[in-house]
Amino acid sequence: MKTCTKCNETKPLEEYHKHRAGRYPACKACRSKSSRKYYQENLEKYRESQRKYRQENLEKVRERSRKWVKENPEKVRENTKKYYQENSEKVKGKNRKYRQENPEKCAALSAKRRFKKLQATPHWLTEYQHKQIELKYWISQFLTDYTGIQHHVDHIHPLQGENICGLHVPENLQILTAEENLRKSNSH
Repeated sequence: MKTCTKCNETKPLEEYHKHRAGRYPACKACRSKSSRKYYQENLEKYRESQRKYRQENLEKVRERSRKWVKENPEKVRENTKKYYQENSEKVKGKNRKYRQENPEKCAALSAKRRFKKLQATPHWLTEYQHKQIELKYWISQFLTDYTGIQHHVDHIHPLQGENICGLHVPENLQILTAEENLRKSNSH
């Protein structure tokens, strides 16, 4: 048992952090409160310290971040969705600005997508199947106009999947809300 120097309560040793000379004089709860108070009072100093550390250890920070993202896909998705909901106008503005400042990159990406779609469209498709594809896109646009919720035509098996590549055929197309489609990304 030990008495905390901050709250003057007697607590078991497990309630104190280890220190090279034994245990800290203040209990874990009091040290936590003290740390939180110090952080709030020295927020700018703390942020500057963080900035400096990130600049000096950029690759280490990036690697740690990549690892965390890979291990926590659900949290990443949740945080991204929350951020977008809270900052949708800001995000749309940034996207618009990027497209205006980088038209060649956007054109190249769009051309790559069209090429992949053409490569994934088999030559043996009948006229009826081409009409079915057009109809799916028409229904998607109709649903968007009618409900006010953006809809996309999605490839069930993605054209550029990691382990499997689908075809641009009616059987591989489905209509999803934009939110569902963007969440799905390149998976099936």
